Amino acid sequence: MLLKLYCTNLNTLGDTLLRTGPGFVTRENAERIIDLSKKGTR
Repeated sequence: MLLKLYCTNLNTLGDTLLRTGPGFVTRENAERIIDLSKKGTR
């Protein structure tokens, strides 16, 4: 996935730690997640 993201839009890790835990959609971040989803990056 990291390679695909890099090839698609030059995403790189912003940290030396590779966080592999789950991501949760909450009331606080739902709007941002929806926007990212519409852009095809989430």
